[in-house]
Amino acid sequence: MSEFSSDESWIAENYVGQLSNQSYDAPNPIDGVEFLDPRLANDEGGDFCEIARLVGDGAIDGLDGFRVAQVNCSLVLPGTIKAWHVHRNQQDVWFVPPSHRLLVG
Repeated sequence: MSEFSSDESWIAENYVGQLSNQSYDAPNPIDGVEFLDPRLANDEGGDFCEIARLVGDGAIDGLDGFRVAQVNCSLVLPGTIKAWHVHRNQQDVWFVPPSHRLLVG
């Protein structure tokens, strides 16, 4: 018998009525909620996810003159060395959670 069989004869009769089957059907959408498929790049050293590209003003309270264009999240696994690269016209604001360390070289 396959482990995916719907035959429940192998389960004691007093338990069959207490079981339910998990559904793998797509969930019903929630009114007003949209799901976006973020760009995710991963390799053996971690991952990088582009959460959003912003249009318009993009101002941040407390950072006068700074305009956000993109929001990203990345994870670099211990021991990983990332190669550097250059952006000619870019300023970054980094958030490092208190449980992590940022090493700049």
